[in-house]
Amino acid sequence: MTNDLEPAENQALLTFEGGDPEDHLALARQFVDPEAELLIATATVTNISIRYRDSAELDSALQNLTERGVDVACTRSDHRPYLLVEIVVEGPDGTSYSLTGVPSTTRVEEIAAAVLSQNPEDPSRRRPIAVDRLPGEGRDPERLDPAADVHSARVEDGDVLRVGIQATAGAGLYETRLAALESARDQISGFAIETNQFSLDSVDDQNFATRFVVTFAANGFGPPDSRSRPLQPIPADRHTVRITLPPGYPVTHPTVDWLSPVFHPNIVDGTVCLTFESPALDVVCRALIDLASYRIYDVSPEDFGGGGFLDLAAAAWTVSDAGQRQIIDRGGAPAALGRRARPVFAIEPTSRTDVQLGAPDDALWRGTEHDSALPVRVHISETLALAEYASEDVEDGGFLLGSVDRRHGHWLVTITEAVRASHTQGTRTSWTVTQDSLIALHRILGDQRLVGWFHTHPADAPAEPSAADTAFHCDLFPRTWQITALVTHDAVTCYQRVGEQLTPVMSPTCP
Repeated sequence: MTNDLEPAENQALLTFEGGDPEDHLALARQFVDPEAELLIATATVTNISIRYRDSAELDSALQNLTERGVDVACTRSDHRPYLLVEIVVEGPDGTSYSLTGVPSTTRVEEIAAAVLSQNPEDPSRRRPIAVDRLPGEGRDPERLDPAADVHSARVEDGDVLRVGIQATAGAGLYETRLAALESARDQISGFAIETNQFSLDSVDDQNFATRFVVTFAANGFGPPDSRSRPLQPIPADRHTVRITLPPGYPVTHPTVDWLSPVFHPNIVDGTVCLTFESPALDVVCRALIDLASYRIYDVSPEDFGGGGFLDLAAAAWTVSDAGQRQIIDRGGAPAALGRRARPVFAIEPTSRTDVQLGAPDDALWRGTEHDSALPVRVHISETLALAEYASEDVEDGGFLLGSVDRRHGHWLVTITEAVRASHTQGTRTSWTVTQDSLIALHRILGDQRLVGWFHTHPADAPAEPSAADTAFHCDLFPRTWQITALVTHDAVTCYQRVGEQLTPVMSPTCP
């Protein structure tokens, strides 16, 4: 690399696994940047900040290190990486953590993952999560983009963040759903026109397709003969995949199934196991080409900082000397570029607040694995009129409090109180509950049980739970006896969870 680095146009973070930090710094200065700076080092990982002028030179330098047996990964950055001395992050269960030495290239979602990993038994790990910056007195929390790094999110030393539960229900108006499907068709058709050797082969519906089969060219690999030792994947230059838009699209990202033979660490039994940056289908299609070409891949299992699941045989071949030579020869990225550098920082609990939504004895979460999937009967207090919550223009909702008893062959759920949720946001098509909503609920719950929730659909919306409503219920209400009451202008209908669906309760009484 050149010694003339002033002014430096490009910045990056290098992560070295294992070895001595001083040796890693010496290698970074020898092969990449003479002015490389050591940011932070642990017993297993070293983060180093570098500058470079030319991407091709950086690629060559990293490939040289990889060929020498150095385990290094690289994340390009739009700023000179630096460290935040300390930020405080509050977890969903109320525990606060001090994070020190946080690299500026750390993504917001990586901070959330680090906090959630401190309590593997916390049910919040399996629920939708959002990250907020907690402001000063009298100001509202600021929602942070989970994919942004802390520099772009303007997180500063001393900031307090909160990792909290968030879930959105919604009527899913037919017009909104159809508009999203129509846009998706335009995106994938436009990409096919603009991209050489990419074709849209078939759709399941000519007007509002939810399944697309596409074929494209990419220098990838097919499965090896299982009897060959060492493994010898065969070149595969044509790929066929099926892209499916789930009921919650575009809030829920598309799923992808590889229909042609493929050998890749992040494609397991045909299922792509990496998260796409955007639900937009042109972005997904570009990512699929890069995935097949080995320009992006993740060979670290999720428990070790990676973002995807692994085909173990493909992962082992990918990081082998022979695998790296073949990947690079066919235009793929070396391991240092195919995976993102892993920022490291210290994390330790500092204090615990008086709000513990994830505690084992909490009325919201406890005992989910011991419930029996029995039918539910509902009794509503005569003084409670849920129909009064019906809304003309926007969705609204809240929580149902009461008691539950197991009777012969069914659950009896008695609803004594309906509490309109605070700290929510309602539109004509959705209703979002935040961590603040649950904290406020916790403070008034007392001895009552959280037996479910209620929400409204505007007059022109379908009078039945949407796919978003079902996902909301399954995410936040794990007990088989917890119900939802859908309030429309014509009726109040109660539903219980059966498997992954919402079905009307066996009793017709939701007055």
